[in-house]
Amino acid sequence: MKNARKLCIVASDTHAPHFEQGVIQYVNDIAGEYAPDIIEPVKTETRRFSNGEVSPIITGNLRGNHAVVVGELSHETYLNYLFALNICREEKAKSVAAVITKLCYDRQDRRDRPGTCNQLCVIAHPIGMCADEIILFDPHSLAVQSAFWTPGQFATPKQRFALRVVVTRVKEYIAKKFGAVKIGIVAPDAGASKVADAYSKLTGWDLAQGFKYRPEPNVASVSSFAESGKMGTWDVAVIVDDMADTLGTLMAIAKEIRARNKRCVILAACAHPVLSGGPSSFERLADSEISKLFVADTMHDLYRKFRDAECTADQKRMEEGFLEMVCIQSLVAQSILVSFLGIRGSILYKFPYNPQEINDTLRKEIEKYCS
Repeated sequence: MKNARKLCIVASDTHAPHFEQGVIQYVNDIAGEYAPDIIEPVKTETRRFSNGEVSPIITGNLRGNHAVVVGELSHETYLNYLFALNICREEKAKSVAAVITKLCYDRQDRRDRPGTCNQLCVIAHPIGMCADEIILFDPHSLAVQSAFWTPGQFATPKQRFALRVVVTRVKEYIAKKFGAVKIGIVAPDAGASKVADAYSKLTGWDLAQGFKYRPEPNVASVSSFAESGKMGTWDVAVIVDDMADTLGTLMAIAKEIRARNKRCVILAACAHPVLSGGPSSFERLADSEISKLFVADTMHDLYRKFRDAECTADQKRMEEGFLEMVCIQSLVAQSILVSFLGIRGSILYKFPYNPQEINDTLRKEIEKYCS
C-alpha cells in the first residue's frame, strides 16, 4: 500500500449513535474490499457526571492518521464535540477535519447592539484552533466564512448542501405523484432568494420571492411577492429555506400562496428541522396550507423527539403524514471520503443528487490511493 495514512471517523454525538454509525457503515460500503486498507476503526465513549459535565474517551490509533469528527452542534453537544477535536489533536492525528451537520448559533452572527456579542464567532474560534478542515452543511449565512478565523490560522469552511438531496427527493415525489405539472419554487425571504434562484435554473421551475418582515420576534409576515411566472397557473408550489424552526415563515408564505392560487399543492423543503415546538409543530403543520414538509436528518435531536414515549400515537401519525425525513448519511460519508482522499468537492454539487454516480467516482479514487 502506497499511503500509510488511514481514515479515523469519530462519532461525537453519543446521543444519536444511529446516525454516525450509519455514516461509518456507508463509508465502509463505498470502500468495499479496500476498507481494511484505508479505515482505522475507533470507538467513542462519553462519561457523564452528575453535575452535567462530559468526558469523551476515544479508543483507537489516531497517530499519523486523518481524523474526522462527525456530529451536530447544539448547546448540549458543543463541548463534547470540542473535546473530541482536541483529543484527536493531542493524540497526534496527522490532520483533523470537523464535519458539522448543523452549526448552533449560526443565526447569531453579528453584534447588533451594545451589551451583546457575536455568538457565532465565540463558538467557532475554538473549532478553528483544533481543526485543519471544517465542513459545514447548509450554513445559515455567509458570515461563517470568517467566523472560524484564529490568530495564525484562517480556516475557511467548505460547504456541503443537504438541501440538494432534499430537493432531489421533492422532484421525485412530484413526478411520481402528480406527473408532468406546472411547478413553481418560492423563496420566503431575501435570504433564501439565491438558493431558490439556483434551483429554479437547475429544475426549470418558475421562481417567486416573498418579502418578509417580523413585527415581533418569532412572528413572520409576508407583505408581497416578486414573480418570474404566473403563480395562479401553478399546480405545485415548493417553498425552500435553510431551516424550519417555529414554522412561522413557512406558514405565512404558504398562506399568501394560497391567496393567489386556490388549487395548487404546497410543499416545503428545508435542510435543518429545528422544529423548536416539538410534537406540537405537527399540529400547527396540519392546520396550515402546507401538504408536506421535506427535511434532511441533519439534526439528530429529531430522532429522539418523536421516538420518545411522550410523543402520542396521533402525533406520530401526523409525523408520518406531514413530514418526510430525507436521509443524508450518504452525502456525509461521501464528504468524509472527499476530505480524506484530497479530491475536489465539486463531484458532490451535481443536481439531481445521484449517490451511485458519486460512489463510483470515489471507488476509483480509493483504488488509486491504495495502489
